[in-house]
Amino acid sequence: MDLWFFDLAKTEPLQFTGKGSAEIAPNDAGELTGVASYDQGEWSVIFKRPLRPASGARFAPGEFMPIAFSVWDGLSRERGNMRGLTLWYSLYMEPELVPSAVGPMVKTALTILGLEVIVIALVRSRYRARKQSSETATSV
Repeated sequence: MDLWFFDLAKTEPLQFTGKGSAEIAPNDAGELTGVASYDQGEWSVIFKRPLRPASGARFAPGEFMPIAFSVWDGLSRERGNMRGLTLWYSLYMEPELVPSAVGPMVKTALTILGLEVIVIALVRSRYRARKQSSETATSV
């Protein structure tokens, strides 16, 4: 599990790798950056990292990634497990290239048109064959 931590007293976020709650190790890949700001009594934090980092969880386009948030309120003396914790959410990354529906629709329409032309041609040829056989039978 990747853990991203932003100590608002510092300028850069920290990244950790967790294998259970007792085994958390620093991940110094250096690919995680962030910005924290305070405006009108509200903190905002933005993390930025490559989709495919050298280590850690990869954000795969077209797949769901579980994500949760923890918040510590220092003024309320929250430390360790005393914190605000969200439920798990699913983060979905849109695929880079979304296939167009026009191609399959045109292919299907052309296939159906081709089948209709073939069926009409078969019906007409049978009709002509029957008409010719009935004309030759009546002329004899």
